[in-house]
Amino acid sequence: MNATVDPALLHLVQQHVNALKADVDNLAFEVKSDREAVKKALQDVEADLKEMEKRVSKVEKGVKLLQDEQATMKSDREGVKCSIRCLQDEQAAMTSDEEGVKCSIQCLPR
Repeated sequence: MNATVDPALLHLVQQHVNALKADVDNLAFEVKSDREAVKKALQDVEADLKEMEKRVSKVEKGVKLLQDEQATMKSDREGVKCSIRCLQDEQAAMTSDEEGVKCSIQCLPR
């Protein structure tokens, strides 16, 4: 199961499972084994939901890391573009040292 899960929806389902567990404790069952089977099923659902919550957290952290990497790559790309422009300008005009220094300063990260 590799689908992503909405954290708010997961939290809502967990609340409902907890409420259902409390209701099951208050229900009268004719057969005790039925009650225990329902309680076991709810415990299994609760365990699955906790695992899903961990997965959601892990996915959110992964997305954040990817966003940070993307921002860094975008910044690096802009720096490379600026450097290429400067080199092209220097090559085309055979600029003096002063103009080369000026261009390098423009390409510094902000």
